[in-house]
Amino acid sequence: MQLVFSAEDTGRVLKYNPSTKETTVLVRNIQFPNGVSLSKDGSFFVFCEGSIGRLRKYWLKGEKAGTSEVFAILPGFPDNVRTNEKGEFWVAVHCRRSMYTYLCSLYPKIRTFILKLPIPAKIQFLLHIGGRPHAVVVKYSQEGKLLQILEDSQGKVVKAISEVEEKDGKLWMGSVLMPFIAVYNLN
Repeated sequence: MQLVFSAEDTGRVLKYNPSTKETTVLVRNIQFPNGVSLSKDGSFFVFCEGSIGRLRKYWLKGEKAGTSEVFAILPGFPDNVRTNEKGEFWVAVHCRRSMYTYLCSLYPKIRTFILKLPIPAKIQFLLHIGGRPHAVVVKYSQEGKLLQILEDSQGKVVKAISEVEEKDGKLWMGSVLMPFIAVYNLN
């Protein structure tokens, strides 16, 4: 929790070559990196920046090879991303942004102040203005165009999604916080 709320940007995306046993840093200064998925044609991959709620694209081929750019701004905090058979990207969004998280993104010193509070006060504060977890999954095209949002805004059936995978016309969802696997029929 401290890593997410601290605005620390020490995260990296690494490339490991098993033949040479060498590790290379591809991207530096990321806030809570999580989830990586290769494009269908292998020309780029997409990864999550959890703390600031966005996806980034890293080019592997072409004139932009070796560079990264913002792929999409998400409605909340991404926890993972997966490519489907069509080459579209499904993103598991742990929860939507609250006013608190929005203000923290504008003023990172708020996060630092809250981290200094005693643990019970910190939890009470986060529960009061941080909202409740609920399910959000978002689908983007290969170009970063928003295609679909599925949401259980009340968290009655599914909440706190960490993983989403499309297989055979169904969306499989899981969570690191909740004991479930949810299946949604896309047809």
